[in-house]
Parts: sequence; C-alpha cells; structure tokens
Amino acid sequence: MQGLPQYIQSAATLIVLILASIWDIRTRRIPNTVTLPAILLGFALTAVFRLDTMPLIVIALALLFFFGTLNLMGQGDIKLIMAVTAISGLTAALISTGIAALLIVGIQVLLYPSEIASDAKNALHALFTLKFKKINKDGRRVPFAPYILAGFIYLIVYRLFLH
Repeated sequence: MQGLPQYIQSAATLIVLILASIWDIRTRRIPNTVTLPAILLGFALTAVFRLDTMPLIVIALALLFFFGTLNLMGQGDIKLIMAVTAISGLTAALISTGIAALLIVGIQVLLYPSEIASDAKNALHALFTLKFKKINKDGRRVPFAPYILAGFIYLIVYRLFLH
C-alpha cells in the first residue's frame, strides 16, 4: 500500500510509539490508555484502507495475545506490538520489533560489557524455561517502546528514501 493511507497509518503509529516511549522511559510501563485505543484505531484504519488484510491482522493479534498470556515479555510491550500490527500491519510490526530486539542486544552489550556472559547464560535459561521477564542478574528492566519506535523510524526512512 502506498500513498495517503500509508502516511496516515505511519503517522498514527508514530504518535502511539512516541506516547508509549515517553511512558515506558518514565515509568517502565505502557498504559492501556495508550495501547487499547490504538488497537481500536488500527481496526478502523484496516477496515477503511485494507479490509482484505483484516483476517491476517486478527490472527496476528490473537497470537500476540496468546504470547502475552505466557509472560514472555511485558504486557504493555505486547499490547504495543499489537497496536503497531493493527495500525500499520504485520510486516511493519515484525520489522520494527526485530530491529528493536537487535538494538537492545547491541546497546546492552555496549553498556554492560562485563555482563555479556552472565546475560547470555540467563537468556539461554530463559529460552528453556520460558521465563523472560528478568534475564539479567541485576534485574535491569529495559524500556522496549523506544526501541520499537527506533525500528519503526528506520522502516519509514527505508520506505521513503532507500527503497
């Protein structure tokens, strides 16, 4: 999809991600007052601009909801990814979240080089026990929303200038 619908969806997603990032940085929480209206907005935009993708969006949101029940990551983060999926589509959500994960790993390695071995061991343990909330031993909680925002900005720049 190109043109005005994509710009509207991208602008809406950016606004949601900026609001969520501010909350996440300040409180390490993303409130439902940001994510739930965004998910509803996403359904409305999908119905207007790309109704043919509605079944895929519904399935993706159901899967994200299921993963949320497993406590693999913070509930606010899951709902934020659901909002990005609903507003901008599954591809945008996957790319933004993938870039966010890579950025977090890279920045954590730079900020905590002495913890690399411990964090890697704890991450492997988390993969097998499915307890992801606190992978690092000192309880560092990393706000994920700003990284998703960075991933989404990269996606916009790529689509506008590099593609």
